[in-house]
Amino acid sequence: MEGAAYRGRALLEVSTTLGTYPKEAVTDMANDDMTQVVPYLRRRKFILNVVFFDATMVAVKDDLVAFEVSIGNYGNNFEGAGMPMPSMTEAATPSYNGDYYYYVSWSDNKPCCTITCQWEDIAYRMKTLSILENTCDHLMTNMKRVEELMEFEATPKQCASALIQLLNQFLDDLSDQNTVHPPNVKDVNTTKLDLKMYEIRYSIICSLRDEAKDLRDNATNLQDALDKCREFHGRLRSVTYEAQNSFPDIVIWMLAANKRVAYRRIPANKILFSKKPLSKGKLCSQMTTVYLKYHGKKGVDEDHQQIPAAVRTMMW
Repeated sequence: MEGAAYRGRALLEVSTTLGTYPKEAVTDMANDDMTQVVPYLRRRKFILNVVFFDATMVAVKDDLVAFEVSIGNYGNNFEGAGMPMPSMTEAATPSYNGDYYYYVSWSDNKPCCTITCQWEDIAYRMKTLSILENTCDHLMTNMKRVEELMEFEATPKQCASALIQLLNQFLDDLSDQNTVHPPNVKDVNTTKLDLKMYEIRYSIICSLRDEAKDLRDNATNLQDALDKCREFHGRLRSVTYEAQNSFPDIVIWMLAANKRVAYRRIPANKILFSKKPLSKGKLCSQMTTVYLKYHGKKGVDEDHQQIPAAVRTMMW
């Protein structure tokens, strides 16, 4: 079951050694180790904005409904720390659509929630993750387009043209100009794992780039080429994760009668802004429909509706 409430973070260093178990299970942290940790605790200010356009399919009928945005404890009006923030919409009574669903439209006064928070600056890691995710998404979208052309019996020329466009887009996403960049070794936040992850990712990217060029120039069978593209997608997806993500997820809550009844977690990298399109979060400044879900046992209880609300938002 997915956790819904933020409870804190822990800075860990994991190492393995060969030999016998240590005599003491817990020991105090050495002063030298404490000194090394200090640079990683430096923080940077981030500002999150979420505009609510409307909420549909609202399962609450008789109570006032409000929506809250939080990231960590920032914006959390129940367990928040620090100064209060405009992180919650005004409570409103859901309207009946005359058929089945209840909705909240907010008319011409669309609420905007703004949260100012401070976290360690791991923008490099989140942008790298977005580059890989967006490259995988582009490849999957283009593969589906080719499959649709094949399914509807398009001409071989049309299918071949779509396949070439797919590979050209893939090669452009994997180019040195667009793809992952090496971490700054002079940055105090750069770790050995950052360097190792870059080494692994770049090795796979170079390999995929060479194979995609060969496939574009020498492919003769459309189905075999698509199977090869699926293999490309799987290999790139295998390194599309971030083990050192210390940035909490963004949570959108629905409240009824001042109680939390539904939520949705959104990874922060999907909303982080970047000037480069490929490293910008795919939901940043995009009109997005967020489908909420129940938390706790209600989330798996068949007696409750599967979708307590669908909220149309724009986040950046």
